[in-house]
Amino acid sequence: MSENELIAASKSGADMSNADLSGRTFDEVNFSRANLVTVDMSEVALGEADFSQANLVGADLSDVRSGGGAAVDLGESGAGGETKYADFSSAHLLSADISEAEFEAVDFVTANLVEVDLSDATFETITFSGANLAGADVSSASLSGADFSDANLRLADLSDADLSDADFTGATLRGAELGGATLDGATFESTVLDGANLPPGFEPERKEE
Repeated sequence: MSENELIAASKSGADMSNADLSGRTFDEVNFSRANLVTVDMSEVALGEADFSQANLVGADLSDVRSGGGAAVDLGESGAGGETKYADFSSAHLLSADISEAEFEAVDFVTANLVEVDLSDATFETITFSGANLAGADVSSASLSGADFSDANLRLADLSDADLSDADFTGATLRGAELGGATLDGATFESTVLDGANLPPGFEPERKEE
């Protein structure tokens, strides 16, 4: 896709399915509600980018880097109520490859991340609140301080992930694999842990009244 075609297509509701956008830099672009099925966005640099409600089923976002552009004010909601560089809220990312990506201040609120590959990815100031991560591969990912409140992590693989200070309030981790995960300071208030494989001797920390 040429630069002129890309500029013309980079708008809300655009159809860019199967496009090869790898290695590009996206700053101040609007892909909200866009069709990005099986798009190749590997090694992309994201500045300010809106992917809310976009269809990214089967997309390749491996080695993506975010945090290089002007941030967006989130006001009362989103990643820590501060700023975000990319908005994937309510986006469809079924089976997408986001392995080894580096995300800073990104919003995945209520996103569909079923069976997504987040292995070895690094996240800073990230929220997955209300997201569906059933069957996701989050192994060896760095997710310190992540917000997983009310998220569905049923049968997800979080082995060897850094989940220190993460918030799992109201989340479902039924049958999830957490062997080898770092859970220091993580909060598990009203969290469903039936059948989850937890590190030996780990006792879930509840919020103090």
